[in-house]
Amino acid sequence: MNNNFNLNKVTLLGRLGKDPEQRSEKAPVEISVSTRISWKDKESGEWKEKTTWHDRIQVWGRSGEYAINNLHQGDMVYVEGELAKESYEAKDGGKRVNYYVKATDIKLVERNTNSDDEQGGSAPPAKKSGNRPPASKPNKQNENSSAPLEDDDVPF
Repeated sequence: MNNNFNLNKVTLLGRLGKDPEQRSEKAPVEISVSTRISWKDKESGEWKEKTTWHDRIQVWGRSGEYAINNLHQGDMVYVEGELAKESYEAKDGGKRVNYYVKATDIKLVERNTNSDDEQGGSAPPAKKSGNRPPASKPNKQNENSSAPLEDDDVPF
């Protein structure tokens, strides 16, 4: 068996935390994306959420041009790329490493329909399409059954 297969791939689906930025003409476009997962706590039966911010995403080339010209805070985007790292020496002489996503492709999935006033800062708006069932909705499926998942059971 050949063990020479390697894979470095990052795929994100989330909302832009702010408009894409480019510091200079030769610099990459930088974006931040929030992703959120939802799950039903087995003990309490309550729905829980966790949001993760991906603050260091660099978009180069045509994908960067597309992002800077077409995407805005709150838009849902699909980002594909690879995990990259940069090493440097800090002022105290210690070595530091920063990890970031080097995006190779970015696509608009859903345009933000909220106005800037409704967003209230740099946090992306809540998803309106309800990625979870209402708390009052009874679960018709036994949690231990092997029945297929319903649309409301999928966290995205």
